[in-house]
Amino acid sequence: MPDLVMRKILEDCDFCTVLVVRKVCRALRDFIDNSFINSSLKRVHIDISIQSIILKVTFSNGGKKYKFKRIQYQHKYEDDCKMEISMNDGSGRTSKEILFENTSFVQLFCDDLERILRANDSIFENISVNFRGGPRKVFKVVVKEECSKIYGIFEKVFCLKNRRKTIRVIEYDYTETMTKVMEAMERSLMYRKLKVASFHMYPVPRDIQFMNIVNNIDATCLKKLEVNGLQDVILKNGVHLGTEIIEERIKWENMKFFCLWPFITSIPVQKLAHIPIVKIKYETISAEDILYLKEVVINSPATYRFTIGSKTKIDVNFLIKVLGPLSKQFYVGPFIWCFEIPGTRKIKVITCNQTSNWLVFTIEPRYKYRSYVVY
Repeated sequence: MPDLVMRKILEDCDFCTVLVVRKVCRALRDFIDNSFINSSLKRVHIDISIQSIILKVTFSNGGKKYKFKRIQYQHKYEDDCKMEISMNDGSGRTSKEILFENTSFVQLFCDDLERILRANDSIFENISVNFRGGPRKVFKVVVKEECSKIYGIFEKVFCLKNRRKTIRVIEYDYTETMTKVMEAMERSLMYRKLKVASFHMYPVPRDIQFMNIVNNIDATCLKKLEVNGLQDVILKNGVHLGTEIIEERIKWENMKFFCLWPFITSIPVQKLAHIPIVKIKYETISAEDILYLKEVVINSPATYRFTIGSKTKIDVNFLIKVLGPLSKQFYVGPFIWCFEIPGTRKIKVITCNQTSNWLVFTIEPRYKYRSYVVY
């Protein structure tokens, strides 16, 4: 069959059907793996925990209607993986379970994720990754092996019971799981850029490398980028991001929301100043950057909020030299100062929070300002 005809047939199939067809034979699998297919897949949410990974995918069902599919990859009693699939297409919810013997739930998930991101050629509305678990050293996970329903009927006769086992999962194992997921996403982007309008990762642990993924997102499609790290770990150690590719090559022309927090970056302020909402952190804040953002606020007619943090302590006397006297009208308490920029309908103000070491350059409607300023 000609490639053009085959590609047209696949475009008329939903994405789940394509993944089923892929398993028919090696020729179809190779063809699908090397093809980019326009599909109705719109949103992908990944939830990574200690003993399971949950994948939630959303498909467009025509117009504003959506259908949802939730897949949970879970560690079973020995080295098995249990996959729980539930789907809601608007008419009702269906669910089923599949057991994969001698299969790692992490590897099974990574294989599926790589296929989804690699084959889909339409623009995702949203991709989000949620890392559950903190910087603890040892986790305890309880898993069980269930006896069959037939044996369960004669449980007392055969003395059969559901068996339980506690597994000790060290922090390294959990970090390795998260790393494998990131590597699967990177492999899916080896052949083309990721087309997504909104990309969100939270809370990103210290040892997880994600910039290779960010660097391979199609900048013409991306409108919102939000990566939040673990506050208690990152604030103490000051994790620096390698943002050289962003600084040199990438232009965020359509970006509306940009947040890399509280990682320390070196992206020039001038490269981000056109974005309406920004939250970013540097090793230190220079007077040139402050004056540049002040001019942006003065000349910007729209609602604007640029939050810039500093690893080094911000000195209010330094700010007074750069911005002028403090605003008496909008003084809100100790360690928080305001520098008002005269405006008309909207208040243009720079707020400094010395406790958290950040400056906020804002343009807010006057009636919203007082509720906004009180921290």
